[in-house]
Amino acid sequence: RLARLPQANLCGRLSLREVAAVMRGLALCVTPDTGPMHLADWLGVPVLDLSMGPVHARETGPVSPGQWVLRAAMSCVGCWSCRQARCSCKAAFTPEGVGRAVLALLDQPRGIPGGGDVAWPGLRLLRTGRDALGLHTLVPVGNVPSVGRSLEDFWQAAFLCFAGEDLAPQLRLRADALRAAAPALGERLRLALDRMLTGWARGGGRPLPENFWATQPPLLRIFAGHAQMTLQNADFSKSAWRCVLERAELLHRVLA
Repeated sequence: RLARLPQANLCGRLSLREVAAVMRGLALCVTPDTGPMHLADWLGVPVLDLSMGPVHARETGPVSPGQWVLRAAMSCVGCWSCRQARCSCKAAFTPEGVGRAVLALLDQPRGIPGGGDVAWPGLRLLRTGRDALGLHTLVPVGNVPSVGRSLEDFWQAAFLCFAGEDLAPQLRLRADALRAAAPALGERLRLALDRMLTGWARGGGRPLPENFWATQPPLLRIFAGHAQMTLQNADFSKSAWRCVLERAELLHRVLA
């Protein structure tokens, strides 16, 4: 009613240019991970990304600094493949919880609580930014300690190191930070890598099953998917196996 639109549902009724024009008039674009969400982000429109389901907000959410992400306050967030009969993380998004977040953002800076997810039980609010290297990152509101963030930072450094060995010191620093923030999690990740390497050795270089990456623990799944695609794209050649083995051994070594 406030928007004075003749109808609430405009799906399929606007051209891309018209969608952009509507976006520019928004005080806040509230949406899951969608094409229009990325369009709003590119246009500089304030975004609240409702990051729900088996996705990872650092990969599918808005990338411009200063945008907002709301996701479930659960340790399995970012799994990419839920093992449960239904995604519990979706249930955390109640109309009341999302509404409170929207009102707080529209009322900022007065309306943003400094205590993290206290104001929205079951949900966590984060803001997009840039780290010391100038790379995309997600910072919890109130800068509350987050084990998940330490793990995300570790994987970011790992893939940077894969692209250039000169960034290996950054990977070691992130590995140390992960172990300091969550010693048990760091050890679980090292043991998961150990099991993966052992399984590959027993497999003798045979092709991996199609569901290989999804059978791995969520904390290792991002590397398992990378390894599987690297091997598939090279038809499981010896050079591809050498590449993924060297990378897995590097990760295992910095976590030891």
